[in-house]
Amino acid sequence: MPGVEWAAMQPTWLDGASKDLYWLGALRRLPVRERLYRHGISPTPLCPIGCGGEETVEHALWSCPVAARFWRRVSEWWSAEEGAGIDRDLVLYGRGLKRMGPETANPLWQTVSVAKCVLWGARCKCIRSQTPRVRQVDLFHVFRARLGKVKQHNSGGGSWSGGQPDTGIDRDLVLYGRRLKRMGPAAANQLRQAVSVAKCILWATVFSPPDLSYGNAAPSVLKLLSSVVTASVYVLVTIILAVKCYRARVLTGFIHSTQTENPKPVVNIMPDEQVFSGETVTFRCDIQSTEDIKWTYIWKKNGSTEQPYKETQEFSISVTDSGQWYIHLQRDEQ
Repeated sequence: MPGVEWAAMQPTWLDGASKDLYWLGALRRLPVRERLYRHGISPTPLCPIGCGGEETVEHALWSCPVAARFWRRVSEWWSAEEGAGIDRDLVLYGRGLKRMGPETANPLWQTVSVAKCVLWGARCKCIRSQTPRVRQVDLFHVFRARLGKVKQHNSGGGSWSGGQPDTGIDRDLVLYGRRLKRMGPAAANQLRQAVSVAKCILWATVFSPPDLSYGNAAPSVLKLLSSVVTASVYVLVTIILAVKCYRARVLTGFIHSTQTENPKPVVNIMPDEQVFSGETVTFRCDIQSTEDIKWTYIWKKNGSTEQPYKETQEFSISVTDSGQWYIHLQRDEQ
């Protein structure tokens, strides 16, 4: 959308929940009631907090009376602390961050992020509890408590600076390799290698079917992988593919050896030629199976859900008793 400062809204140090909230909010894709009502999901488009207004994205995050009072209090507190103001364009679209230096923009954006998450969480809590009530005092106390934890984390080793991204391992790094391009070659290679080894060990050892003959293979794989930590990632992948192929062959043989034969019912009609009035027709069901299993035969006419017509393997009817006949087979457990 025009006017959204995407790069400033998605810094590398921001947590995933805040990134998702910013992304969906700027695209106007948050599951607010106005949007859910248009798609026939919500019975009402009104604000769940009980202000009586239509809940759009801007309403939920800024213009709702509860949100407006909350932002006014946060802005007054922040202005007293740092001297910078918080307005609508900053909260919804991150406008103005590019004109600030990192020493001002990063703490301000972290404060706005915590406040938005607290506000959205209070809104969702109202829906879950079906109680349209939010206390401003509690809302601000939750905000201050969360912001204090963030500041404590940053003072203990985290960083708000936008110069060097952190080298922690998270979901996006493990699944998609994100953040590697922003690192130096040495740090990126070491981190990529560590993640690759961990993923290979997880894939090779966790997803093992129980009670198979290769139960002792996992320790040997772990020992082998640990001895080649400094080797090429391609060597590791080759080893794991070989182990997976071996396990696939063993698992296939195990499945074939434990499978049971599916019985095949065959219905014979005698006589199978043209019959005339006054004659009878005999139905017989035979089970083609090598197993010695007793079966109960349940015959029904025209898909009736009432009591079965017959419960024998073979029975006869007259020509006048025509219709569609069905048989249901039930394994005798005795």
